[in-house]
Amino acid sequence: MAGVSASRQLTGQHSVRYGSPEELHEIIRESVGEPQVVLCIPDGQAAVVGSRQATDLVVGDADVTVVRRRSGGGLVLVDPDAAVWIDVVVPPGDERFGSDVRSGMIEVGRRWRRALIALGADPDRIAVHEGEMRTSAWGDLLCFAGVGTGEVLFDGAKLVGISQRRSSAVLRFQCQVHREDPTDRLMRLIGDRPTGEPMRPAVLGDVVGPAVDGQAVAAALAAEF
Repeated sequence: MAGVSASRQLTGQHSVRYGSPEELHEIIRESVGEPQVVLCIPDGQAAVVGSRQATDLVVGDADVTVVRRRSGGGLVLVDPDAAVWIDVVVPPGDERFGSDVRSGMIEVGRRWRRALIALGADPDRIAVHEGEMRTSAWGDLLCFAGVGTGEVLFDGAKLVGISQRRSSAVLRFQCQVHREDPTDRLMRLIGDRPTGEPMRPAVLGDVVGPAVDGQAVAAALAAEF
């Protein structure tokens, strides 16, 4: 993938990229011939704002880098120890992912669901949200406090967050699942807060067990492509 200085290695059916949060968010300019599943491992923590959010939203911790991604949605905490970040990169002409944002998100979410079931998730407790976006004042602010079309839920709580960026070269679905709930940390990072409590995400260990790591998740997801 041209235009990204992060290092990359292949592991089974997926690739692994290492770099700073900024490097891993850079635009992918080189096209791909088939879908790719990429496990992204940042070298540190970052508060990542969506494309429509202001970077000065984050005010509470000088040690946390603030990064802007080019896809939509709310604030996300990137942490190599507390979250699993996986990009799904697809050729723009791949009809399986549709010609519109909604159908592509649902297709990726369905493949995530199958992968998590293969890792041991209870199929009766895990679902893809195929309806309209569900949001609130907190959901507009924090990614995992709302639910978008195609995202994966466990017992009704958001488990897999997905944002999408389309270009002439690729469709890029940036996905994250948490190993630890980041909500309290994110709330401390922001200044003006809505009233009430935000919805909290499901965490990976409660779904597939604590021994399942990012490599296992990426391999299971790659098997669905």
